[in-house]
Amino acid sequence: MLARALSVICCVLMVSTVSADDWYSAVVPVPDRSPSSLDRALADALEQVLVRVSGDAQLAERPRTAELLGNARDRVSLYSYRELEQGLAVRAQFDSSIIKSLLRELRASFWATPRPTVLVWLVADESEGRRFVNFADDPELVTALVDGFADRGVPVRFPLLDLEDTANLTPDGVWQKAMADIIPASERYGVEHLLLGRFVQLSSGQAVGDWLYFGPAFQRGIELSGVDVVSLMSAGVNLSVDAMVEQYAVRLDDEGLGGRLRVRVDGVSGYDDYRGVMAALESIIVIDNISVTRIDQDQLGLIVAGVGSSDALLRLLPDDGGLKPASDSRLVDASLNDAVDVRLVWMPKL
Repeated sequence: MLARALSVICCVLMVSTVSADDWYSAVVPVPDRSPSSLDRALADALEQVLVRVSGDAQLAERPRTAELLGNARDRVSLYSYRELEQGLAVRAQFDSSIIKSLLRELRASFWATPRPTVLVWLVADESEGRRFVNFADDPELVTALVDGFADRGVPVRFPLLDLEDTANLTPDGVWQKAMADIIPASERYGVEHLLLGRFVQLSSGQAVGDWLYFGPAFQRGIELSGVDVVSLMSAGVNLSVDAMVEQYAVRLDDEGLGGRLRVRVDGVSGYDDYRGVMAALESIIVIDNISVTRIDQDQLGLIVAGVGSSDALLRLLPDDGGLKPASDSRLVDASLNDAVDVRLVWMPKL
């Protein structure tokens, strides 16, 4: 949407974020209020939510997904019609437990929030020279990037391109992928994930370009030719988000202990600590149930249901929730002569 892209020119350029209230909802245009139009809109809305929560843009292509989308009316929690500038639309809200169940049924991924932000440096090579893409000159391109990241549930940020940016990094620096210049210039934005793009628009209207995703774990690139510029923007979004899904998403299934993990938490010295641990775990929506099996001095034993592996649980831990992996996150608890799948440490912020 153009209104969403207008926020790019704000002082702090973070856009395409989705609020907690809207995470499990979608707004879809409809031609009329007929039952058939409503059914199609609810299916589209459910698809949007499943893609956003899973992080998997290819989810709708699975054979089983079409059947589930066909029953969207039975799965929606609430829907209402809205009159927008563009015309009539339906807003559909889905319950998080329904979405979680559908993703399990599809053996799909789940990507927790909050999600890392992507900083985009994009350069166009024109007859007058190379320049940074910005909203004032390139509203269509910026809007395509903003909408693309929003559809996949990832926050995106664009550089201010102020005096500090232009002193630290030139369009030629991005074009040449000079990471020795790009990384320091990006530090002011506090992000770990960068998307670097460069392209030439041909007289035919088609474009030739490439993207480089640069993240904390790895980097990945893609080259494209003979595509329209909007498709080029979409390819950059998918390149970066797909790479992030590999790093952060977990598959929802019932592998290992029937989806039950034995968890030990150290550093639980009182009721406030206990309450903090439980709140942190309960904030992970894919967890179905938490049972206390042991309280001994500063150790808390738990059975956590709904997460299929220890690695999955460690990925899902909230960054600011106070629960951290222990130095040896899997161990045998000698005091109980019993195996522990995951060992955590409670380290609340003071």
